Amino acid sequence: AIILDEAAASSNTSKFNEEEHAIFLISFGESAANSSFLERSILAIRRRGDFDGPVAVLTDAPGVRYEGLFDENVAIVRPKEVDTQMK
Repeated sequence: AIILDEAAASSNTSKFNEEEHAIFLISFGESAANSSFLERSILAIRRRGDFDGPVAVLTDAPGVRYEGLFDENVAIVRPKEVDTQMK
């Protein structure tokens, strides 16, 4: 996890710093899991955005769906099934 201290959070610097920023993507649903949109998004972040920092992906896709596709700076996070159920 990246934690910003109060001084960094209130800094007025406009320079993007990979040590202080992360990208968070959400990919839910069968159509999202069956598309290549997430892969293309991360590829664009890395190549076009020139961002090598951390990327977190919150998804309900099956465990093997994204296995081995991304570098070590991409974290795949899955919610507990109970947290995704409607009451």
